[in-house]
Amino acid sequence: MKIFLDTANIELIKKWAHTGLIDGVTTNPTHLSKEDANPTNQVLAICDLLPWASSALKSPKQIPKMCTSKHAKLPHYRITLP
Repeated sequence: MKIFLDTANIELIKKWAHTGLIDGVTTNPTHLSKEDANPTNQVLAICDLLPWASSALKSPKQIPKMCTSKHAKLPHYRITLP
C-alpha cells in the first residue's frame, strides 16, 4: 500500500516528507488555489520536495496545457485524469 498526501501545502509536505511515511503527493486545482503561490511554481516546489512521486489531478480541459508544461516533463510527475 502507498500513502499519498492530498494537499498542495508546502509546509505540510515538508513536515511529512522526511518521515519516510508518505510515498508522494496528489494535488488538484482546488488545493493549489488555496495556497498563496503561482500554481506552476507550487507544483515545481512539491516535485523538488518529493522527487520520487508527485501527481496533479486536472480536469480534462486543462490537460493540453499541463502536458506541455515544463514540470510535466519531469520523470516523477504524473498527470492523472479524473
